[in-house]
Amino acid sequence: MFVHGWASGPYVWLHQAGFFSNKCSVHTPRLELDTDNIKDFIIKNNLDDVCLVGWSLGGMISLKVASELKGRVKELVLIGTNARFVQSDDFEFGVSRAIVQKIHKRMQKDFEGTLEWFYKFCFSLNEHSRNEFSHIMKLVGDFIEPFEKEALLKGLEFLMDFDVRYTLDKISVPTLLIHGGEDRVCPPEATKFLASRIKNVKVEIFPKAGHAPFLTEPDKVNKLIEDFIT
Repeated sequence: MFVHGWASGPYVWLHQAGFFSNKCSVHTPRLELDTDNIKDFIIKNNLDDVCLVGWSLGGMISLKVASELKGRVKELVLIGTNARFVQSDDFEFGVSRAIVQKIHKRMQKDFEGTLEWFYKFCFSLNEHSRNEFSHIMKLVGDFIEPFEKEALLKGLEFLMDFDVRYTLDKISVPTLLIHGGEDRVCPPEATKFLASRIKNVKVEIFPKAGHAPFLTEPDKVNKLIEDFIT
């Protein structure tokens, strides 16, 4: 099961859905602000032995789900994920609250422009030099549905205080952490923090990648996940 992040949708998993669809059952539910909607999806569809793959906010939700559905989640893969998105007095590996507040304010004034800026920011300078952003946007452009401004603003507000550090000592399933070495949305140090607190963990860093290596280096990511779950 693949869980997308903020300001995106199931379409971001096009490379993974295509690769894994003839190997196993693939689910790409839409992430809602209700943090229980992914857990409810698993229970409603009576899914067992789930490999939960989450990106960014979807990774944070996946940590929460894995800590609550221990009998159903078999493996956990976290891509560009943090235990807390925003810095706090006792957590330094996040984004400054002031920056998120500026994005929130900017989005109220220029919604489409801010979204485009954010999407570009998800790619590293190296990826931009290879025109990866333009390539990916052409691939997924036809699948992107219009976003509701208020929903994304509420999502940012939610991210400012969402904290899943409490789940980390409850994660016992094998966990694979994938992170871009040049991720500007979620600092690479976030993965070091997760790795130091999750018991059964493997870390893979993509040195030149930004926030979405599963989009810019899909073959490598797919192979990593396939090897991890077999």
